[in-house]
Amino acid sequence: MFKKFLKKSEEGMTLIEIMVVIAIIGLIATTAIVNIMKQFERAKVKTTKTQVKGFEQALEQYYLDNGNYPTSEQGLKALEQGEYIKKVPKDPWSRDYNYVSPGQSGSPYDISSGGPDKQEGTEDDIKSGEE
Repeated sequence: MFKKFLKKSEEGMTLIEIMVVIAIIGLIATTAIVNIMKQFERAKVKTTKTQVKGFEQALEQYYLDNGNYPTSEQGLKALEQGEYIKKVPKDPWSRDYNYVSPGQSGSPYDISSGGPDKQEGTEDDIKSGEE
């Protein structure tokens, strides 16, 4: 019924038009995915900082109860023994946190995560005592 109103050239979309639409959708999807991944990585960094702060609080409570901080050999697992923490989690990149006592620069301990690149000693490391 409607065909009689359409000219032959207006009956449908050409292959080029369809390809252009698909390319535009692909560009939009790629941009969205890149932005989501950046947000996801920022969330992991924030989670790590929050977990380190939780360790710091648990270590202070441990110190008040025991008069000392756990040794490097005991590690953060010592916090599980006294039930200061139920279970020591891995960092968001599925790696163990590093704990050293005594810490460098006169601090009683250092806690660190390798951060997004998963390597210690690089600029993206997340450490205790940082904001």
